[in-house]
Amino acid sequence: IAVGFNRMLICNSWSNVPAVGSNEILMQSIQGTSGGTVDTRVNGTTVNTSWNTGSVLNSGSQPFNVGGSTNSNLSASRISEIIVFPDIENSANQRQRVESYLGLKYGITLPFNYLAADNSTVFWNINNNAGFNNNIAGIGRDDASGLLQKQAKSTNSGNQVIFSNGTIATSNADNTSTFTADKQFLVWGDNNDNSAGLTKVSYFY
Repeated sequence: IAVGFNRMLICNSWSNVPAVGSNEILMQSIQGTSGGTVDTRVNGTTVNTSWNTGSVLNSGSQPFNVGGSTNSNLSASRISEIIVFPDIENSANQRQRVESYLGLKYGITLPFNYLAADNSTVFWNINNNAGFNNNIAGIGRDDASGLLQKQAKSTNSGNQVIFSNGTIATSNADNTSTFTADKQFLVWGDNNDNSAGLTKVSYFY
């Protein structure tokens, strides 16, 4: 998750992503091979399929850059999490599972099914919920990924619904409620209708 970061860097190469606004929460991910293809996503949607150079060095002596390129192109981002996995073939839907975990944890709307770490539990199905795939957020427990989201709202702008397992606390960490079993989820979205009439309350992750 990165805010205000417009490059995804691997070793000596990068794949550009669109500029982001101030205080914007985004999930950026990249998957590619040296001298080959790359798929750079923002919030699960492909935004670039090319490197800035023809190849990516894989030597262990090359730096792995995040948030800048050596001493230049530095970002003012606050990065919440960095997840790296070596499987370039994305076997067993690894990327989808990782992005689903991050999407639910940070209230980020994704354009595909939200998939639990077991690779079989779908906790939000975009086809079954057609017409309501906006402002997706949710609470739930997934032990295999370490996910324990006890309260949540969408990070999208505008008035957003907040749900909590128990009383809403200052943050998810301060929420003392529990789920009785693994792979329990409550996920919601909306039809992007006008949210006038909702009461705005303070909330922090």
